[in-house]
Amino acid sequence: MVDFESLQRQSGGILAVIFVIAVLVIAIAPSGFLVSKYANKAPSVGAAHSPLAPVEGQTVTITVTARDDQLVIKAG
Repeated sequence: MVDFESLQRQSGGILAVIFVIAVLVIAIAPSGFLVSKYANKAPSVGAAHSPLAPVEGQTVTITVTARDDQLVIKAG
């Protein structure tokens, strides 16, 4: 005979774990998406609204290196 109380307790625990994981993913994912969305954004040329845009008279050094068949460009 099937013990329905035991099955309910087990499925309830599994559902609780799934619910907690879903809540954590929903809570953490948007901040992760925002970080990954804006972390690799370089300011475009003439982006005066960007806080990373150079100020008039400021010296900007651009370093270009080739590494593992990739071109790496750094400005700073």
